[in-house]
Amino acid sequence: MNKQSLEEKQAFAAKIRARNYAASLRLEGLKPIETEHSMTKESIISKYKSQVSQ
Repeated sequence: MNKQSLEEKQAFAAKIRARNYAASLRLEGLKPIETEHSMTKESIISKYKSQVSQ
């Protein structure tokens, strides 16, 4: 039997939690935005700085 490490278990739980959250949003009629999670810290900071300077 293959034993999973703690990190593998945590990654699996985080993946399932994110999937359940997205499904919950869809059930409520909201459209989850997948691209926000893939943004880097620098791109998020520049996005909001550009909104403030306008």
